[in-house]
Amino acid sequence: YIPIMGVYNAENVQTPLLMLQGTKDNSVVPASAMATYRAYKEASKADVQMILFKDEPHHMKHYPNQVRKVTEELDWLGKGLFSV
Repeated sequence: YIPIMGVYNAENVQTPLLMLQGTKDNSVVPASAMATYRAYKEASKADVQMILFKDEPHHMKHYPNQVRKVTEELDWLGKGLFSV
């Protein structure tokens, strides 16, 4: 299991990565997500970004954050698709 985990291969990552994380996520513990983010940011040459959503669980519960999440995703995809 460990050899295939992303953080152990972070230097090989080339695909841009957008991480959206709730600070009250019980499915993906925020500390684990931050460790993954740091590993990719430090070792990878890819564009890596993380956006934290205060007081949100794994699935966004607050409407303004739901809107922001979708907006961030669309912006990210648009930036990647149209930067060619």
